[in-house]
Amino acid sequence: MRYCENCGSTSHDDSGFCRGCGMRLPGAPDPSASGSTPRGSANVAKDPMQTLASMPLAQPKVKIVWVAVLLALLLGPLGMIYSTVAGALVMFAASLFALLFLGKAGVWISLLLLPVVCAVWAGVAARSANSMY
Repeated sequence: MRYCENCGSTSHDDSGFCRGCGMRLPGAPDPSASGSTPRGSANVAKDPMQTLASMPLAQPKVKIVWVAVLLALLLGPLGMIYSTVAGALVMFAASLFALLFLGKAGVWISLLLLPVVCAVWAGVAARSANSMY
């Protein structure tokens, strides 16, 4: 069984390219030297990296804004993890600070004000994450 000298993978396609990294496997026939194209590769580019770049390997993760807002409103900082992990950590710290150092007012702030702030922040973060795509 042939293996790739670049990444060590044993998976390969019919034309002799490694499916792990895209490099030509040793001992594979060169389709450009023979003048004929291998079976099933009429639309394949000669450069394996160009072929890999044109393949849709993964879909972007689209955040649904209303789901982000609802999760953050109901679960507070825990619900913010869907839209922004950094924001969730900040709001966890803010709620912990309010509970530990503000007494009774901190409880009311943590129960009433912080979920609203979390919901707004989660909606903005989800919308900005979607604008990248």
